[in-house]
Amino acid sequence: MRSAERDTLPDGIAHVPHADISTEFCTLAAESSSCPTDQVSAHQDERSCDQASPTARSRRIRDKVVELAKRRWREDVTGRGLFAPYSPTPKELIQKTLQVLELDNRSVLLDIGCGDGRWLIEACSQFRCKGIGVESNAELVDTVRRHAAEQNLADLVTLHNTDVKLMGDLSLVTVAVFYGSRASCKELAPFLTQRLQPNTYVVSVQFEFPWALEQKVTGAGFVASIYRSPAHETTQQPHC
Repeated sequence: MRSAERDTLPDGIAHVPHADISTEFCTLAAESSSCPTDQVSAHQDERSCDQASPTARSRRIRDKVVELAKRRWREDVTGRGLFAPYSPTPKELIQKTLQVLELDNRSVLLDIGCGDGRWLIEACSQFRCKGIGVESNAELVDTVRRHAAEQNLADLVTLHNTDVKLMGDLSLVTVAVFYGSRASCKELAPFLTQRLQPNTYVVSVQFEFPWALEQKVTGAGFVASIYRSPAHETTQQPHC
């Protein structure tokens, strides 16, 4: 991808590890950042491409990435359970969010779809807390394991190459982090409600959970929404 095209990409979404996803992403980005060759349809903005601001181009690219994430999630949900293509969270946002959460060495952070492990590495190195990473991509799991070992965090970071819904007991988790899509947040919410202890912190990057928002943190153009997991849902027994 040319450097001029990369400059239009929002920070943190340029790297997608799977070759097929990367190819689709680059195609979508190019389509969104270049002027269309065909006639603009009636419902589209009639401004010329030369008049489109960098913000508008960035928004179109982001919308395309979200569209791609949703499509790939639908394709993979019956297989590996992939929620979205790998999109790293900017380090600035991670650091600011962790400060708000006030972790300590008794905390347990669960990163759902941990990618390259940047949430885990940052949290465990700063606060000496426990970190649990769940990632369906085996290559990324190996990358996180290597990074943890290099920073002497192997005893604090535990990794699982699986779908989070196949995990066992999550009752010790004090913070759960997730960066997926709007659809996958909605899909994941009932599972977390049942599996996490009530009032556990849940952090969602960019997209919101269908819960009462406690706080928002911004950094590098990204947003982290902080929630407390609701009380467990109970099934009422029918009256005789």
